[in-house]
Amino acid sequence: MVSADARDWLIGIGYLGSYVALDALSYVQPMLKLGITPWNPDAGLTLAFLLMRGWRQAPWTVAAAFAAEILVHGAPAPVFTLLCASGVVAAGYGTLAYVLTKGTFDPLLASRRTAVEFGCAAALTALAVSGGYAAAFVAAGVLSINSAADAVVRNWVGDLNGILTVTPLLLARPTAARAWGALRSHRGLIAVQGAVLAVLLWVVFRARPSGDLPLVYILFLPVVWITLTWGVLGASAVTLLIQIVLIGAAAPRLSAGTLIEVQYLLLTLALTGVLLGAILSERENALAQVAAGEAEQRALLDAAPDAVLATDSDGHITSANLAAKQLFKAPDTAIQNTDVARWLPDLRLAADTERIRLAGVRANAQRFPAEVACVRLSAPAREGYLLIVRDMTEHDQAQMQLRERDTALARAMRFALAGELATALTHELNQPITALVSYLKSVEILVEPLEMRDSRLIDTLHKAARESHRASDVIRRLRDFYSGAAANVSRVDIQALAHGVLSAFADRAARLNIDVTHDIRVAEEVCTDGIQLQMVLHNLIANSIDAIADGPSGTRRVHIGITASQGMMRIVVEDSGTGVPEEIRSQLFEPFVTSKVDGMGLGLAISRSLLRSQGGELSLDSSLSTGSRFVVELPLAASITKVVA
Repeated sequence: MVSADARDWLIGIGYLGSYVALDALSYVQPMLKLGITPWNPDAGLTLAFLLMRGWRQAPWTVAAAFAAEILVHGAPAPVFTLLCASGVVAAGYGTLAYVLTKGTFDPLLASRRTAVEFGCAAALTALAVSGGYAAAFVAAGVLSINSAADAVVRNWVGDLNGILTVTPLLLARPTAARAWGALRSHRGLIAVQGAVLAVLLWVVFRARPSGDLPLVYILFLPVVWITLTWGVLGASAVTLLIQIVLIGAAAPRLSAGTLIEVQYLLLTLALTGVLLGAILSERENALAQVAAGEAEQRALLDAAPDAVLATDSDGHITSANLAAKQLFKAPDTAIQNTDVARWLPDLRLAADTERIRLAGVRANAQRFPAEVACVRLSAPAREGYLLIVRDMTEHDQAQMQLRERDTALARAMRFALAGELATALTHELNQPITALVSYLKSVEILVEPLEMRDSRLIDTLHKAARESHRASDVIRRLRDFYSGAAANVSRVDIQALAHGVLSAFADRAARLNIDVTHDIRVAEEVCTDGIQLQMVLHNLIANSIDAIADGPSGTRRVHIGITASQGMMRIVVEDSGTGVPEEIRSQLFEPFVTSKVDGMGLGLAISRSLLRSQGGELSLDSSLSTGSRFVVELPLAASITKVVA
């Protein structure tokens, strides 16, 4: 395992050797045997080394430049001057590396801003280095002051060309594996581009054997093509290849002036390639970000619980998310390119923004309640509409259940109020009724010894006492019922109970000319709570008489039918009145609901509660066109457990 320090030394030595080798290979047409040549790839190597390893590695640059002066240039000046010149190179490019790494420098030059900043900074630094390098030799008397400007220009174009052709390639080293994979997958294209470049290079360097290169501008074609294909790396690679061919094939036969002119043209070519490649990379990054954003939006839309539809301005669906497919029970292909009216027939696309309730239609023609939020899309987005559709079926069901719970709560509160009222009435009326019974018994005893008395008096007193006893029993049973006691089940003679109730209404029925009929088909005794059943029958018959009391004479009829079968007793109370009004039928058995002007609306509610406490039921038969029919169904059991109404 190599230590970090040893690795740093190995990298530094490798850099030093590479610097000397590149300087030797590009040492063409030097000025006064100095390191001033038209192309200096060692400058590109130095900048890449300092950017990757840090500006503190600049001493390696001093050593590399000094070694090149000794080994390649043949020590054209005193050692101190050579050290000063090498120090200028290290200081200039070390400073550039420091400035770039302290900012937001992208080594891949993937944006126009980065490419421009890199190009401008490299040009200024190369100019400063060239000026300092020339000044060192002018100060030593090796280079004349008159030749200094020419030396600066020659060295500047050589350094800048070396930076633009070598540095981007070396900085892209971490992506070499991915780039190599892309190259292998496009071998055919690379072969064609290489062939075109080779042909044009032959035309430039061999077709015109004269001392100039007038056709060098045609190299822009392959450089632009390769740059558009491979970006900044392609631009640097192709310009590096052109430089190598130029130095190897054309430089020996070109004059110094012509070579400098060609280098300026190649510098323009390199800058064009770098900028064009940066623009291409920026565009690719922008497209990648757009694609990523669209993918994220698609994922968000697919994860959305509501259906999302996008339409054009004519209402044709252009896209639908996963929830839309599930909502309309149709595949994506069945929704896209269809008219939105197919799924939302009542929707009218007009307003910029709206939220409406309407009916949706699934693929199987099933309709469902929907809430639609509609937004108009305008530039820069594609014109059309964005629709968010929510299935309101569960919402409506929840609202219905909530209303039912509210209704049940209100019903329970009304029943509780009825119970409180019954308890209060029981408490207040129990003693007066007991006293009334005692007084009636006393009157019977007082009139007994009298010799002259009306026979009807005794009969009336007996009836009054009997009704007082019934009232007392009713109040006591109501008190027991609302206190939670079980029904008092005993064997009851149904015929006697029914006749007793009917006899209580005989005088009133005769007075109102009401025809009361009965059909009682229960001969044997049955097990039930007689007092509660008596209360129910009394309430139903009283309601029927009240309903027909104002009807035409001769049409006033009340009929009671009682049957028993398979352990159930069925009692029907029917009248010829106008029937129960439609608007109160659904709440007829709730407390305080009545159609009577002076009614309290407690009779039917209490009657149903009493029957349900025995496992029975009271209902209204709505099949009659006129009149009303109430049906009592009651199980006939030896013992009945209390049931909450």
